[in-house]
Amino acid sequence: QDDAARGAWAAMRAAVPPEPSFSDIEALAVEYAAAYLTGAYNVSPCESFWLDDDHLHCQAPMWSLREVYAAAGLTAADWRKRPDDHLVLQLQYIAHVLRRAAGADFSSAALAGMMDEHLLRWLPDFAARLAQRAELPFYAALAHLTLAWCNSLHRLLARQP
Repeated sequence: QDDAARGAWAAMRAAVPPEPSFSDIEALAVEYAAAYLTGAYNVSPCESFWLDDDHLHCQAPMWSLREVYAAAGLTAADWRKRPDDHLVLQLQYIAHVLRRAAGADFSSAALAGMMDEHLLRWLPDFAARLAQRAELPFYAALAHLTLAWCNSLHRLLARQP
């Protein structure tokens, strides 16, 4: 636990109403679309957007991650619907590797390196921009909580032999 993680958890607790109404859920759906689907907030859950000089999608980071996934025997279901460098796919890859952590081929250093090279290079900017532009606190809190989790996991991986 660090201050960022405690702050992220506190923000999430404050963002979720004790008994959400239909209008609360509807507002979250609208916010989700603005943040993740339509580009209304100019916030992308894809790495290429953040690392490409022109903020283009499906650029070098996507192809690099495709190689990482292939080495683990994984592929994105349909990169046209969800590019390989999408936040969800990167988190799924991390979960996949951690589920197989007891295997002989697991390397905490390799997973930490993947996070350094990919996810942690852009996730802080994504979380910050989403926090600035979101109208509701939920997705901003979720982004900061995701970042805090990833940072905590990275610290744990870096300590392992």
